[in-house]
Amino acid sequence: MTINEGGSRLVLMEIIKQVHAEVDIITPFKPAQTFPTIGSLINVLAKNAMVFAGIIFFIMFIYAGFKYIQAAGKGDPAEIQKANSLVGASMVGLLLVVGAYFIVYIIETVTGIKILNPGF
Repeated sequence: MTINEGGSRLVLMEIIKQVHAEVDIITPFKPAQTFPTIGSLINVLAKNAMVFAGIIFFIMFIYAGFKYIQAAGKGDPAEIQKANSLVGASMVGLLLVVGAYFIVYIIETVTGIKILNPGF
């Protein structure tokens, strides 16, 4: 870096030249190449949501089963009720996700627009 009569301005220009990076705006962003349409993104999200909901349901169901066994061993009706409500809540959550998937499928069938499998 050289300092001239205008001092600080020249130093700033030298720093900017060193820091400047070239950005390629011609090549699309990698995720944009993977999901060319909104439908393909929704398709991937819907499939992953179904898998994630199934895993969470399974974990909650097993946990509720353990809580139910523990509550039955103690003979505490309040704990048994909590375990029952946990089983019910996990089933309601799974039914909501599956129901949302089928609602989208019904909309797809009625309108003829491919939402869940846009590229196929």
